[in-house]
Amino acid sequence: MIMKSSLVVASFLLAGNIFAANIWYADANKADDAGDGKSPETARRHIQSLIDDEMVENGDTIVVLPGTYDHEVTTDANDYPARVYVNKSLTIKGLDGRKGDTHIVGVKGNTATGIGEGAARAISVNADNVVIEGLTIRDGYAPATSAYGGGVKFKNDTNWLIDCTVSNCVAYCAGAMAYGIAVRSLFAHNMTKRPGSEAKNYGVVARNATMLNCLVVRNSGSNCLFYYNSMIVNCTVAGNE
Repeated sequence: MIMKSSLVVASFLLAGNIFAANIWYADANKADDAGDGKSPETARRHIQSLIDDEMVENGDTIVVLPGTYDHEVTTDANDYPARVYVNKSLTIKGLDGRKGDTHIVGVKGNTATGIGEGAARAISVNADNVVIEGLTIRDGYAPATSAYGGGVKFKNDTNWLIDCTVSNCVAYCAGAMAYGIAVRSLFAHNMTKRPGSEAKNYGVVARNATMLNCLVVRNSGSNCLFYYNSMIVNCTVAGNE
């Protein structure tokens, strides 16, 4: 099973390299979105500005330069707030070795749990063949008690999270991630928070997700880490509550 999963990952990455098209750049340290985004020098401040641009097409890559992306919030197809909403088949990646300096940050809501009113996920995806790579995704809160995934909510298992850190994210179910495939990623200090004394088997870390060669540590809030058809392969799981 592990060998098969590794081959799938290798094949996918190869395909991504073959079919990659244009490269665009986002830089949180820019003043605005006035640049064309075609180079680091002309990068745009907001990742969303590039995603929404009709010039950015399926198969393109957005390189996210080091910085903290915590300005502006958009809404996804369900009208839920998110810092970044991906509705095209894109690769969104940080610079090699700069994951710790490149943060996409959600929003804590105006409720006791932080879930619901005023909350925003870090990343919401509603497209096939999306890759999120080499980023720190943190402090995301599910925008409703019925919304899965405080950090990342993917569409399906054609979506990939590679070499990322997902931390301090909160949801009613699947605090860190819902759906998709995670590879070589760290999940730490994520939580599920449920109203009152209710405590069911709702995964702290993931729902309907596959995790390959990941590190899952110090997550808390329920009596199970992974929920509803999640598959865990060659992962280290330790120190969770």
